[in-house]
Amino acid sequence: MGVFRGNPGVGRRGERLAQTYLKKHGWRLIACNLRIGRDEVDILGMTPHDRVMVAVEVRTTATVGRRPSTTLRGRKSRALRRLARHFGRLASRRGIAFRTDLLAVDCSEEPPRITHFEQILGSETKFSPPAPHYLPRKGR
Repeated sequence: MGVFRGNPGVGRRGERLAQTYLKKHGWRLIACNLRIGRDEVDILGMTPHDRVMVAVEVRTTATVGRRPSTTLRGRKSRALRRLARHFGRLASRRGIAFRTDLLAVDCSEEPPRITHFEQILGSETKFSPPAPHYLPRKGR
């Protein structure tokens, strides 16, 4: 997982924007770019109001017309499921809930748009996008 392979600068920017977004919404970031075996979780955090540990995958694209949420397939999806099993076991030992979220960062427009999909794995997963969050432009 990690940064966007087509343009590492865009991927790093997307991850920084995602971290800022989560902090602004009261999340506590536990780790970023954490490697577990051959897999990597972009952000591991705790939600502000629930005792929920969350692994966040950040998908970034600068390609107009390509939704970041559609890029999570195949090998990346399998790796994310392995990580979810790992962190799910750790969370249950500590008596807290666990879920996997997706932050889709669309850098094809300014300001970038972030869409947060909660609990993307499991039977409750729905990819009906919520209202996107636009980051304010610098200097405003």
